[in-house]
Amino acid sequence: MISRIFLDDRVAGNPVAADIIRRVGAPAETVSDARAVYDAVAGAADPRGAGKRILFLTANRGPFIRKCPGTQHYTCCDYGILHIGAYCVLDCSYCILQSYFHPPVLQFFVNHADLWAQLEAALASGTFRRIGTGEFTDSLIWEPWTDLTPLLVERFGRQDRAALELKTKTTAVDRLEGLDHRGRTILAWSLNTPAMIRTQERRTASLSARLAAAARVQGWGYRLAFHFDPILLYEGCEEDYRKVIDRLFDAVDPAAVAWISLGTFRFMPDLKAVIADRFPDS
Repeated sequence: MISRIFLDDRVAGNPVAADIIRRVGAPAETVSDARAVYDAVAGAADPRGAGKRILFLTANRGPFIRKCPGTQHYTCCDYGILHIGAYCVLDCSYCILQSYFHPPVLQFFVNHADLWAQLEAALASGTFRRIGTGEFTDSLIWEPWTDLTPLLVERFGRQDRAALELKTKTTAVDRLEGLDHRGRTILAWSLNTPAMIRTQERRTASLSARLAAAARVQGWGYRLAFHFDPILLYEGCEEDYRKVIDRLFDAVDPAAVAWISLGTFRFMPDLKAVIADRFPDS
């Protein structure tokens, strides 16, 4: 997927960045101003598609750990965001990230010394019960290029105050086998009906593949979570969602499921034109 890499000159020489560049194998250009990256994406015929193929390795200059802002007037679940990167190589028609970032650029933050320091402080404070990497990106799309996820799993396995949630639409679970997680990491999959996965969730794993991956990690002792998010209404959807639930519990042991959530379509005004342009048949 990645055809071009930009390297922020403020992290030039960073070993995490160097390792990712080596693994991706795409040309890397050092830039002194992020505007060069944004201009390269914004100038493409399909900026949101281009943003999935251009990787910007940079530093997170804000907090790595933050509380999910929730929604005004609603009860928040107190989810803690571990902000490892932004945007996604998967291509779901309804994805709010297409309009949330201006322009959307695939970014991975390589200043991991800051990440670990902030994570240690957050764990020591006991502020969070659940911390996840899947708020602004898919948790497991980074697996071919970085060792961060196994390191996080084993760090959470050495404490008892919080759970790490890894949320994905992929099957990139191979490197989770054999880790000393002690049940403190929860693997979560977004689920939808086969029709919606096929037509609205481009480049994602099929329902069968997601459930097979969930069964695999359950066998390695991990707890599971599932997110029906977004639930999409169409002719026959009620029966299709019932079948998904049946297939889910044919594949995994209910005792291993930590939670299941239901979510709706987040429809920011700017998103309508994006979907009409990029997914005219949606």
